[in-house]
Amino acid sequence: MCDRDDGRRARQLWARHMARIGADHGAFERLSHRHMALFVQEDDPLVLTFSRADHVWDRGIDGLPLGFGLVQARAWSLLSLMSVGPTGFRDQGVSAFLAHLARERFFASFPSILILATGPDSAQAAIRMRALLPQAHLVLTRPSAATARLIARDQLEATGGTLICALDDQRESEATVPTLRVPISADALDAAIAAPRMLVPLSQAVLDGSLTDPDQRAGLIELAVAVAARQGTDRPPLR
Repeated sequence: MCDRDDGRRARQLWARHMARIGADHGAFERLSHRHMALFVQEDDPLVLTFSRADHVWDRGIDGLPLGFGLVQARAWSLLSLMSVGPTGFRDQGVSAFLAHLARERFFASFPSILILATGPDSAQAAIRMRALLPQAHLVLTRPSAATARLIARDQLEATGGTLICALDDQRESEATVPTLRVPISADALDAAIAAPRMLVPLSQAVLDGSLTDPDQRAGLIELAVAVAARQGTDRPPLR
């Protein structure tokens, strides 16, 4: 019982931490029982992320969501959508929130948008969002086979200026887009991509369109492996 109470208290403290960041730098909203959004207003581009809140608060009450490192390192704006558990972000509160932002031309106010998502569940939500923002750049880690097929079709239909990057540690991607295959485990991959040391150069390469350079891709793969090893999160890839 004490452990459960301690866990609940830690989550409450983490949520208050998010609310303080939102109050000082943008906004923090509860969208539904299992979804929330943090917005940090800085400069262009806008980084739109989909990630798991329960994975963030597991890192402590000061845990920061996917993409926050880009705020700190580059002063880019961040809109972080977080779920508690694997919801796929299929929620009326999330849909209403995004529809409201679209009506207010929030997304149109940013000349460039980068969508980031880690894991199959968040990747599905990112693909749906990409359909609403056809000029956005997209970075996914470990998309499911079904999501990868959607990426491939989306790439064929996409307008100019769009780059999709799928990162996968276990199987060949079905997407006909630049793909970084990183030889580390799933958990280590997600943690490495979220680390600012990796996320900053990866995101910049996506926006610059330089992932078409084989040397750039090789360098980023090597960096991801090094970051994972330094974090101590790596283990042999799953077979």
